[in-house]
Amino acid sequence: MNRWVFALTVVGCVAALSGCTHTTSVGPVAAEITGSWQWVVSTGGIAGIMRTPASVGYTRKAVFLPDGMYKEYRNDTLVRAVRFMLVREQTPFHSGLSDVIHYADRATVLPQEVTLEGTDTLRLADLCIDCYIHTYSRIR
Repeated sequence: MNRWVFALTVVGCVAALSGCTHTTSVGPVAAEITGSWQWVVSTGGIAGIMRTPASVGYTRKAVFLPDGMYKEYRNDTLVRAVRFMLVREQTPFHSGLSDVIHYADRATVLPQEVTLEGTDTLRLADLCIDCYIHTYSRIR
């Protein structure tokens, strides 16, 4: 997976991204995550719960746009549109650096560690204890 460098003005906002209420222009966003992704499964929680579209009765789609905008759909209805940035950083769950997505709306969207398997499987792990790992498949 490629690594990215963001403009200094953008990086300065990372630590306080939750306080960034203005629209910040994001540098180049990874081509690997840009595009539309269909939700397949989420696993986690203290009980190790598995959720799928069939088990919860709805579909989800995640869209990462090249301009740093994230859109989330539930049953094809837009439920969230928020700016995001991808940062290479240390997380509490790994000894090395990880690619982490930070969303401008920290009150409702946790930062997530990004893992790609090939070009068509995206895993987003919520950065908290007993949270979920969400698996998506690329929409072609």
